[in-house]
Amino acid sequence: MSTDFDRRLILTWPEFDRAVDRMALMARDWPVRNVYGHPRGGVVLAVALSHALNIPFIPVNEVSIDTLWVDDIYDTGRTWHKHWENATPAQYSVMWFARQGVKRPDQVNFVETIAPRIWIVFPWENKEEAAHKTASLSLLKRPIPGG
Repeated sequence: MSTDFDRRLILTWPEFDRAVDRMALMARDWPVRNVYGHPRGGVVLAVALSHALNIPFIPVNEVSIDTLWVDDIYDTGRTWHKHWENATPAQYSVMWFARQGVKRPDQVNFVETIAPRIWIVFPWENKEEAAHKTASLSLLKRPIPGG
């Protein structure tokens, strides 16, 4: 873990399920035909969203204008911007977290904002820590409006 972070936010599978439900609500009326998740954290979310929205998961980056592009966190923005510049841009993007203080593009929808200097441990990253949760979502600054 990086020394640039003060605290850890350990997420559980039930919290993941709630985030997927919120993402699905955001995306339910969008004209998307499939969902792509950026490796690694986006893949887990994309598979869950493909089930929630009843649309196919595409395992390779064959993103088109009607693809829902998913990732777990918008931290610095490099991953999303690299995708946006080098591929057919998906019109619809959703991520679980956005780091507070980082400029966010209008094309991306977020479920929650995370405070700076908090390291997120997703449930697929550490099964033992997720089972014995030592942090709470009270470390979140605020839900994203409309999310």
